[in-house]
Amino acid sequence: VQETLNLAKGSVKHGAVVVMKGRVWPRPSGPVKLLRRMPGTSTWVVSVAKLSLGTEGRFTFRTTAVSSRSYKLGSANGAISPVVTLTVPAATSALVPRGASLMGFSPARAS
Repeated sequence: VQETLNLAKGSVKHGAVVVMKGRVWPRPSGPVKLLRRMPGTSTWVVSVAKLSLGTEGRFTFRTTAVSSRSYKLGSANGAISPVVTLTVPAATSALVPRGASLMGFSPARAS
């Protein structure tokens, strides 16, 4: 079984659309999952329980970049693709207008 997973770009800005493409061949009869892992963790979690595969086992998946993470494919027969890593640089600063609410909290006002 051949499983490939590719990212169009390895590093993107927060909120950018990320395109992942790949192929699982021969096309399996069972589901192929997209798994993700956050940096600094060892636990893989299901990101997509069943990727939609074309007749030749190809797929394209789009998501929005929120944070850095690694991805791999997993299938019922135990085959696993190589890991690909998406890097989303952290924002260095944010400006909050005076009197604006940030995460449900209003800034303190000087007396």
